[in-house]
Amino acid sequence: MKCLVFDSGPVISLSLNNLLWLIAKLRKEFGGHFLISRSVEKELIDNPLNRTKRFILEALNVMSLVASGDLNVARAEGIKEIYDKIDHSTNKAFSSGDSYITLMHPGEIETIAITIKYKAEAIVVDERNTRLLIEEPRALKRILEKKLHRKINMEKYRIKEFQDLVKDVKVIRSAELVAVAYEKGILQSSFPDEVRKIEREFDKHLLEGVLWGVKLRGCSVSDHEIEAMKKSVMKAWKNQKL
Repeated sequence: MKCLVFDSGPVISLSLNNLLWLIAKLRKEFGGHFLISRSVEKELIDNPLNRTKRFILEALNVMSLVASGDLNVARAEGIKEIYDKIDHSTNKAFSSGDSYITLMHPGEIETIAITIKYKAEAIVVDERNTRLLIEEPRALKRILEKKLHRKINMEKYRIKEFQDLVKDVKVIRSAELVAVAYEKGILQSSFPDEVRKIEREFDKHLLEGVLWGVKLRGCSVSDHEIEAMKKSVMKAWKNQKL
C-alpha cells in the first residue's frame, strides 16, 4: 500500500500555521494514503476534546480530515513485536550514569512500527530526537551531551538493532511538505491575484513565511536548511513557470 505515516508533530505544526488544508491537497497529489496511529489520533483529537479547551477547534479540523479519508487511522494489529523491539533498542540505547534516557514515547514508537509494518514511503515527523535516531544517532549523542552538560553513553549494539529495523525508513518533515506544496503551486493558488500584484516579492515571502512558520511551531529544521530549501524550491518553481 502506497502511504505516508504521520506523527502528531507535523499535523500540529500545519494546524497552528492554518495550513491543515494542505493535507487533503497533498494526499491527492501523492495518490496514496496518509496514515496516523491510534495514539496520534488520541493526541490530536481525543485529548483536546475531553481534557482541555485549548485545542478543540484544531481537534475538530483533524477529525474532519479523518472523516473525509484524507487521514486514515492505521490498524495496529501485528505490531507488538516491532513496537517492543523499537522501545527496547531506543529507550535503553543512551544513558547517563546509572539512568537510561527515554527518547521515544509510545505515540512515536507506534508511528515507527506502523511505518515498518506498512512499508510506507516515508514517516512524517518533526521531532528532532526521532529523526536523528533514524538518520544520525551519533549526532544525537553529541546534542544530548551539549544539552545535559554530561557524558552520555551510547550502546552501539542497541543502536544497530534499531538501525536494522528502520534501514528502509525515509524521514520527511512538515518543512518538506510545505516545500512540495509550494513547488506544486498549491500554496500560491490559495491567494488572490491581487496580493501578488501588490507585493512584488510575494513568491519569496510566501516560501520564507511557511518554512519559518513550521520551524517556529515545532519542526526541527535549521536556519541553514531553510536557506538551502529556499534556493532549491525557488529554482524548481521558476523552472516550472518557464
